[in-house]
Amino acid sequence: MKKALIFLLTLAFVFIVPMTFASDEYVQLVTADGKKVTYRNSTEPVMIPTTYNTPERDFRGVWVSQYAGDVKNYTTKESFQAELLSVLDTMEKYRLNTIIYHLRIMNDALYDTKLSPQGSWIKGLDFNEWDYLEWFIDEVHRRGMEFHAWLNPYRIQNSVASPKVISERYKDYPLNPASNPENILVGNSGAILNPGEPAVREFVIDTCMELIAKYDIDAIHFDDYFYISMSPSADLDTYNKYKHLSNTTNIEDWRREQVDLFIHELSKEMRLYNRTYNRQVQLGISPSGIWRNGDGIVHGYDKNGNAITNGSNTSGFAHYGNYLFSDTKKWIDEEWIDYIIPQVYWSFTQPVAPYADIVDWWAKVVKYKDVNLYIGMGLYMSENDKSYSWYTDKYEAANQILYNTKHDKVDGVSIYSYKHLNASRNQIGLNKILNEYWTNPGLTPIIETANPVIPESVNDVNIVKTAKGFVLSWDSQKNARKYAIYRSEGIVDINDPRQLVGVVGENKQFDLVIFSDKADITKDYNYAVVSVSGTNTKGEAYFLDTKTLDDGVNFPFASFDDIYFTGKLYPNNSYQIRFREAKVYAGSPLEYTLYYSHDQENWFKVEGKLIQSGTSYALFNTYPYTIAPTYYKVVGENELGIIESNIIVATPEINDFPTFMDYVFIIMKDRLSKVIPSGS
Repeated sequence: MKKALIFLLTLAFVFIVPMTFASDEYVQLVTADGKKVTYRNSTEPVMIPTTYNTPERDFRGVWVSQYAGDVKNYTTKESFQAELLSVLDTMEKYRLNTIIYHLRIMNDALYDTKLSPQGSWIKGLDFNEWDYLEWFIDEVHRRGMEFHAWLNPYRIQNSVASPKVISERYKDYPLNPASNPENILVGNSGAILNPGEPAVREFVIDTCMELIAKYDIDAIHFDDYFYISMSPSADLDTYNKYKHLSNTTNIEDWRREQVDLFIHELSKEMRLYNRTYNRQVQLGISPSGIWRNGDGIVHGYDKNGNAITNGSNTSGFAHYGNYLFSDTKKWIDEEWIDYIIPQVYWSFTQPVAPYADIVDWWAKVVKYKDVNLYIGMGLYMSENDKSYSWYTDKYEAANQILYNTKHDKVDGVSIYSYKHLNASRNQIGLNKILNEYWTNPGLTPIIETANPVIPESVNDVNIVKTAKGFVLSWDSQKNARKYAIYRSEGIVDINDPRQLVGVVGENKQFDLVIFSDKADITKDYNYAVVSVSGTNTKGEAYFLDTKTLDDGVNFPFASFDDIYFTGKLYPNNSYQIRFREAKVYAGSPLEYTLYYSHDQENWFKVEGKLIQSGTSYALFNTYPYTIAPTYYKVVGENELGIIESNIIVATPEINDFPTFMDYVFIIMKDRLSKVIPSGS
């Protein structure tokens, strides 16, 4: 879908006139240490808005990688679930809406596939027993978030070895091109799949398409790793073998062409798949922040709306040339990709690559293109004392969020990396963002490259009052990917992002959508529930209010995992009954009570205190003097009602029992309160 270009040839002007703003809307940016910020090699001030105007759409992403230490390695299902749920809880805390999760790191896979070996970070996980990724994606979507699958297309390893040695590791994966030494390119500090080999290109495309077909992902995402730092002649043989198929005249242009071919062919495959199967999977790229170093000027636009420019006003590492050979501006101009997130990790005062210079340039490049622009934020830079205002100004992150709003074409940010969200150095700036800028949830931007998919509208909503607010629930709708909930004491406006109080997805366990809204229950509210499609297009709104409430919820408001025993079950021996905190979908946290029974009809409360550790509970008890079965269950309760766990039965094995004389002494010890050694 092409936008009608608003410009004519006369619009092809040079951006050399300083931008001017009303004094009550913009001021010159001043850092915490009093430095007035100007553009690079210029006296022109960098102007920043005085107030934050909440955008109607806002991409708020975060990169999450086990390779970077954001998530611990898999050991058990329970611990891995807890790790991943903790990530989503943190994202909800900061009102983020997109997780960019690392699934292909070193020509391996953190998902179920036969094309590549299983990544070491999930060693021991059996996908036949539990597909964590399917479960995790469902959890992401239930919270109204997007899941972007982050893949490194070519990288094999970050150390040097001969192609033959590397290929030996892949002998059990004959479909993986790394099983053939001729497909491996060794660089100065690592090895990659050779981008110039057609077999490599086909394999990586097949890898992406397998992932799309197998999992309900929202995007395929590549970062900046394409070619590798290497000898100028490292791939000369490949070039000589295939150069007759190219119109390029040198090896550098030919390398760029190989990456172009991959991106273009993958784009075509994905869009065909989307049309065929009614999917809306995006293709996103996150290159290093600098395409090419230049003067920062856009000298106008050609008839297709492509920016005429020699690069940003910078002098740093540029990915167009050696060694990454990635022409990302071409991918934007051709609209092969759906979004781009340049890694503008630097600060406003960085002298080589200042934040404002780079963001302004990218905003001009995408101005007339149907490609969404988000900015990669280098939150990790705050820990480096050589990172200028990232280190000296505690509000650097907040200033970057505020600055981005001056550009209509900057539709959000992604933060690198997840683990730095909780770093103490960043809390002051992040709290400012949370308390002053991201005060409401954010709805992800419309996919400009796709034809809009209009979802069916919600046609009925159940609403009940709880002790802390209201719970809304409704049936999922065709072509709806998520749902936006707006609330007001007056007229509801679904185009006012300040009225957005929630974005949620379907709870597949109950085939329902459930939203718990914490609100003042002494007030009357008006709500609007809006379905949102995979292209992030809104449907018609369903309106309701709190003056007419339903009698109760029409779904299980919480659910238990199975409770279980640990310890030997024989008389007078200590044992434990353990369970995890229930998943609460509506209402307040549950209060838990443990019950026992000998006939499953008459139930009695177990005396003793439940010990809580994180999200787990345990009761430490002593088994009674009986060989009769004893049944146990946990009951959870909040203002919406009660739920019960599974029932477990304690039936001691005869072999686990003490000897007859041990039994006698146990009873005597208990009755006489004397210590009598067993067997004496």
